[in-house]
Amino acid sequence: MAMNNTFDLNRFALLIKRKWQEFGKIYLVTLLVVTGVTVLIYMISMPKIEHSSIEGIREMRFRIPLFLSVGFLFISIVSSSYFISMGQKSRAIGELMVPGSTLEKFLCAIFYTGIVPIFSYLVLFTVVDLMFIDYLHSVFKPLAVQNPPNLSDPDFQLLYTIEQWSHMKRFYLFPFTVTSVFLLGSIYFSRFQYIKTAIVLIAFIYFISYSAFRLSGWLNQGKVHVQMKRGIRAPDDTFVWSLLATVVLTVLFWYIGYIRLKEKEV
Repeated sequence: MAMNNTFDLNRFALLIKRKWQEFGKIYLVTLLVVTGVTVLIYMISMPKIEHSSIEGIREMRFRIPLFLSVGFLFISIVSSSYFISMGQKSRAIGELMVPGSTLEKFLCAIFYTGIVPIFSYLVLFTVVDLMFIDYLHSVFKPLAVQNPPNLSDPDFQLLYTIEQWSHMKRFYLFPFTVTSVFLLGSIYFSRFQYIKTAIVLIAFIYFISYSAFRLSGWLNQGKVHVQMKRGIRAPDDTFVWSLLATVVLTVLFWYIGYIRLKEKEV
């Protein structure tokens, strides 16, 4: 029987250990596949010696799209598969009979879908990026020394140090929102959790974007845009508002997921 409103640290630790025995295998296999895909794309996309003089090659700009797309797929698939057993009656009964309160089970879900995959992916991508950067330096530097007029060292940089990466700071917490949405989908839907959640998410983004566009047009109707003088910059509040919106949405989806799990427990 579930203890809906209790939290015990020892029982929570045992629940995390037990869940790893069940969920860990799927997670490690998925992580291995992601590693293979990332390494393969690096091997295909990394710069060639004959292109070493191209401007911007040291930043290897394919990395940002690769990081975002593979990362999104990884954390969303992991989150969407966490409560997949709830859609099967035989497995759902066993899941519901696991000793632990609803709060403990949901905190365990947050740990394995929000914390573990995000930070493990960051470590994975950083290690792969570092390995290829070291390899490229080892290849280009000796050639640049031997043949300086025709070949220069591009001075490759790690992904997190390139200038383009600084523009992504307002989305730092967005991965937690993604995991919260797909975790909710894994509880809410009985079958095809990932596909149904993705469809709902796309529809929601379209609705918000269209509403914002229409609202902006209505508010700015009949108004004239005034461009500020060069050298004067308006205060950028988008970073704070983006982080705040991300936190609010994440907590909201987690709360709805907790309520939905609690209903299933009953």
